[in-house]
Amino acid sequence: MRMVTKIQGIPCEVSVAYYPGLPFRQTGMGFGDCEPEEPEEFEIVGVFSRDGSAAPWLARKITESDENRIFEQFKLEKENDNY
Repeated sequence: MRMVTKIQGIPCEVSVAYYPGLPFRQTGMGFGDCEPEEPEEFEIVGVFSRDGSAAPWLARKITESDENRIFEQFKLEKENDNY
């Protein structure tokens, strides 16, 4: 999925990969025979300038704060579009 966003205040597009988490899974018959829940995963796989060209220089500027904000933006867009 591609999203319009900003990195360090610079308008751009990012391509993201999202893998939903998996719930607990029972592996046997007894109590405690289950595998723990797996967390969701989110990854920015590409950064593009406003004209659509790859922008690796901008990808190098991504901070943890940028990534967290983009993930929150992704979740809102996903919720509104019902992916």
